[in-house]
Amino acid sequence: MKTNSYKAVKDYIFDKLCKVIGALPISKIEDEINKAKTVTSTVDPEMLATIFSLESTFHALNDGDWNRIQREMETHFDVKMQNGILIQGEEQQERDNAWWSTVEKQKKENYYWERYEKYLRLSLPPEVVKTIDTDTDIVMNNIENPSVETFSRYGMVVGHVPSGKTGNYSALICKAADAGYKFLVVIAGGINNLRNQTQQRLNESFVGQTKGVQVGSGKGNTDKKSLPLSLTTIENDFNKRDADRLSQGLNFDNISVPILLVIKKNTKTLASIIDWLEKQYKNKVSSHAMLVIDDESDYASINTNGEDDPTQINKKLRQLLGLFQKSAYVAYTATPYANIFIDHEAKNKDIGKDLFPKDFIYALDAPTNYFGARKIFLDPNKTYLVEISDYTTSLPTDHKKH
Repeated sequence: MKTNSYKAVKDYIFDKLCKVIGALPISKIEDEINKAKTVTSTVDPEMLATIFSLESTFHALNDGDWNRIQREMETHFDVKMQNGILIQGEEQQERDNAWWSTVEKQKKENYYWERYEKYLRLSLPPEVVKTIDTDTDIVMNNIENPSVETFSRYGMVVGHVPSGKTGNYSALICKAADAGYKFLVVIAGGINNLRNQTQQRLNESFVGQTKGVQVGSGKGNTDKKSLPLSLTTIENDFNKRDADRLSQGLNFDNISVPILLVIKKNTKTLASIIDWLEKQYKNKVSSHAMLVIDDESDYASINTNGEDDPTQINKKLRQLLGLFQKSAYVAYTATPYANIFIDHEAKNKDIGKDLFPKDFIYALDAPTNYFGARKIFLDPNKTYLVEISDYTTSLPTDHKKH
């Protein structure tokens, strides 16, 4: 079938281009396509079937097929992405802000990050993967080394809508696990389907399997000794009964792999986690570090009451962070205004500091193929705004509200 021949040639060119580091100019893409054209026009079809691992005879491609391959390769490879911008608090500037990228990353096996990076390269341009690596190294440098005796870090990562925030914090989780963070909590929206989708994404990027079946980064690359323990599933949010069953009585002290929770931003769920932890540890967890990722952090996490009576989700988040002697809280959002205006001095004697990103704010850039509101509304040429004049029959301006 011609479809099989097309896919085989496209995959062949794709593999060749993947071996080149960085964003590729169109000229390099054209060179590889022209080389493939030469091969397919000069080699016998039976031999081409062998070269491209086809079960049947190779079918020649026409000009339209080659043009389509070029468009697809340009869409994937001719993409750039700049590193983000870092703002640090005064205390943070005095700390070691290179512990991960210059020391620990070189020493660690980096099992979780390396297999996720390999998985990313199947769908993202090389330059974008490289930038994700650099961006998350910078965030890692700012959340603290988990071997430090005690710490409490508060930061925020600002992205575009939608432009890879989930991919970014998936990479951060992989690196945090490689570094030694033991308890990883992702708070993923306020409704079930958002939580379920995020669990599925993290199964693909970090856990590596779903219901015992290898998925995403775990396909062909799952070490049973390193398999993270996820106390939530695609179908089920956290509950203490399932957590006890899945952990089989294990706790942070006698399990060597990282523990993952992907939860809904819900007061009862947070209270359930706090209760579960308090039953295992009468005092603060002192030997193990926790990373909390608060996705869409401007939603429900902000305390809109006074400090004497904080809103429930804000209160529970702060209580959760207070259970660990070593904790890092990273807020992710595309609309950071509410987070920035949290009172930076707000503190409650029972639940500790509010969630102001006092240590760092990191603003992600968008890839060059990102299409957002800026291109539509701030383009002086109004390239993407098309005036419609034939709407009055279907949508008259004087229509009734119903």
